[in-house]
Amino acid sequence: MKLFAVCAVLLALPAFADCTVRNDTRYDFDVDSGAATKQAVASHAKVQIASGKIVGKSKKGNKQLSGNCKDGENIQIKEERGTIMLMSVE
Repeated sequence: MKLFAVCAVLLALPAFADCTVRNDTRYDFDVDSGAATKQAVASHAKVQIASGKIVGKSKKGNKQLSGNCKDGENIQIKEERGTIMLMSVE
C-alpha cells in the first residue's frame, strides 16, 4: 500500500522536458534547442521548446539569437535598440 502511495505522488509531479519561450519581438524565429531542430517561435507568441542550448535565426535571416534554457524555465525574446536578447523571466 505504501508503494502505491509513493508511486501516485511521483506520477502527480510535473515532468519538465522543455522550457517556455515568450517572443516579444516582431520577428518569427526558427530555433534549434536540445535535440530538436527547426522549432517555430512566432512573433508575439508563447511556445514550448526543448531545453538545452538555443540557437535561432529569424525567418528573414536578418536577426539571430543564442543562449540556454533549463527544464521548466521561462525565457523571453526581446529586442532593445536593434539587438535581440534572450532573458530568463520569473
